[in-house]
Amino acid sequence: MMKKNYKMSDPDLDTKSDSIASREDLIAQLTVAAELEHGLCLQYLFSAASLKDSLDEGGMTLEELNYVRKWKANIYLIAAQEMLHLSQVANIVSALGFGVCLERPNFPQRPSYYPTNLPWGLWPFSPESIVLYALYERPSGTQSVTPNWLLDDTAMKLLKESECDKKDPFGFLPKKLNRPKSTRFKTIGELYNAISKGISDFKGDLIIGPGEAQIKGEDVDLPQLIEIYNREDILKAIELIIYQGEGAAIDRQDSHFGMFKQIYEEYVYLKAQRTDFEPVRSVQSNPLSRLHIDNTFPGWRIIDDDYTRSVNDLNSDIYRLMLLMIYRLFTKSKENKQEFIILSRTFLRIMVTTIKPLCELLTQLPMGDDGSPGVSSRKKYAGASFEMGRVIDKLPYSDPGHIYMKEELKRLSLLAVQLSKKYGSPKIMKSIAENLKRLYEQF
Repeated sequence: MMKKNYKMSDPDLDTKSDSIASREDLIAQLTVAAELEHGLCLQYLFSAASLKDSLDEGGMTLEELNYVRKWKANIYLIAAQEMLHLSQVANIVSALGFGVCLERPNFPQRPSYYPTNLPWGLWPFSPESIVLYALYERPSGTQSVTPNWLLDDTAMKLLKESECDKKDPFGFLPKKLNRPKSTRFKTIGELYNAISKGISDFKGDLIIGPGEAQIKGEDVDLPQLIEIYNREDILKAIELIIYQGEGAAIDRQDSHFGMFKQIYEEYVYLKAQRTDFEPVRSVQSNPLSRLHIDNTFPGWRIIDDDYTRSVNDLNSDIYRLMLLMIYRLFTKSKENKQEFIILSRTFLRIMVTTIKPLCELLTQLPMGDDGSPGVSSRKKYAGASFEMGRVIDKLPYSDPGHIYMKEELKRLSLLAVQLSKKYGSPKIMKSIAENLKRLYEQF
């Protein structure tokens, strides 16, 4: 069972040093920050895609649908800002002389994987998932005190009784033993504040990375992205991340925390007005096409429907290809200006024209029945699992890397065509196949 409170305390945490005094430790903590921004972005995409789009899906009046459309748009906006934050962390890491980190564990993971001690997985939209996201994005001035609205008995009961609540497989270990942890800092706000202090206190030459490794906002359609050339730039960038995500202690409505708070309150209001209000598709949490070496925590469900699994694999392959393109943007691509331009345009189009529509489509495709005793997933829809392989090849050489990515675009476009021709295939699959074909031809 989850802990009864969410004060983020961890008695096993090594608290001997809360300061960051070395470049190695700075990079280690920035790597955790990158994982958190990356993972939260995908969780938000999953939840947004699970919301219904039209009255034809049932469960909503026109007035309610307008609320739901606003929620979906805002959650997609938050996910896009998490991409900005990930890119910002990448610029900081590049300035410190290291490469961008895009590795992350597959979903789901135990709550104690990150010291936030909160569930880590892919959840459809629900009151409990919105409470969970608000807890991740809670203002940095409240690390030891849970905001009043999150102490609402109904909200906490929902979260504790949800599928998020799974037993920690490391729970049997004696308290005196250190359990595997990603960082010693307990909240995202605490992590970023420690990084800021470490940057301010660092002795010696901090910026040692090449200036050409920096990505401009105009190159990747992220106008707020800050280029890093000195300590002040780093502090300004971290301030932006905290401002957009957690907001200030005065509870700004336009921060991620503020938007999740408003969504939760509006959902509770609408549900109280009409108990039949149901804005969410029946989406399975933590779907997977297959198990991976790090899928050691319960809560996942294997997709049994062949067509759905093929579409999910297509999305995961496109997602991993996009990660490779981002790696190239932050490393070797500046050696070839033409390649840099192609990559920056392609990865943005992949996100908008293929990954987003595939995420929406997968929440309307059946899971199938995996035969688990006492469990029927036949009536459940799937969702995008964004599965990671054991190794992400960073493609260190320019020409072979470009050839490989072009080959992948061709393979994926042909696979999408095959899926679009399957009997009963949704119309959107044909559009996705055409988009992939154009991306391949223009690459």
